[in-house]
Amino acid sequence: MDIKKIMTQITLLVISAAGFGMRTPWSVFSETSGASDAEGEGEGVMPFHTALALTIDKLFVKVLTPTFAYVLPFRIPWLSKELDTARIAFDSLKA
Repeated sequence: MDIKKIMTQITLLVISAAGFGMRTPWSVFSETSGASDAEGEGEGVMPFHTALALTIDKLFVKVLTPTFAYVLPFRIPWLSKELDTARIAFDSLKA
């Protein structure tokens, strides 16, 4: 029993219902793991609960990375993957 995971799920359910008016069933969280959805989506739009969880998880990456790092002509092994995931998650919440 992972208390942190359960509390994160409860928190995201409350935020999505109270802040965005979107009700998400509890079962959605048990079916997906979050980061794996982002990697498989490519340029698409993520489900709301996944985008919200990843936005919270990748907030420091987004805030601490200068904007020019998002458009570098080469890929940095760890950073590029994190930036892509953060960008897709933030864009999915905007949509």
